[in-house]
Parts: sequence; C-alpha cells; structure tokens
Amino acid sequence: MVSRTTLEPHVFTDQPMLLLPEYVILRHGPVTDYAVLVKDGLFADVGPVSELQLRYHDTKQIPLPRAALMPGFIDTHHLLTQDLVRR
Repeated sequence: MVSRTTLEPHVFTDQPMLLLPEYVILRHGPVTDYAVLVKDGLFADVGPVSELQLRYHDTKQIPLPRAALMPGFIDTHHLLTQDLVRR
C-alpha cells in the first residue's frame, strides 16, 4: 500500500496503477465502489472496482479511503472538492 505522502507526480508515470478512492465523481454525481486506472500519467479507465480488478489483475492497487477523484477535472481552487466530500 502506498501512503498519500508518497503520491508524488512521478509515481503516476512509473507504472500503471489502479486507484481505489472512496468516491469517484462522474458526470451524474459521486459513486462508490468505482476505481480509476492511471497509465502513463493519465486516467486510462474508470469503472466498477470488481470489473477493473479483473481486467487489470496484475496492476498495483492503491486504496484511497476518504478520498474523491474527479477524472478529467483540474481543480484550480480546492474548496469545491472539499465541500463535495464533506457532504
């Protein structure tokens, strides 16, 4: 398991990884039990945890409890995402 303090930018380009946050915020709203595949520093796949774990079974998995990911969203002002997680 990788701690949050070791999630430096270079970690996301070293090898593919499956991020397992508590929430993934999609177009229709936040969902649980979803995962995000990061490959070559980009979000490469998003879907239910069970499906992505089967599809990418050899990929390093990183649990992110109490975290929310918004694929495709660049947060230039963190208060928005902080407010969504507090609800």
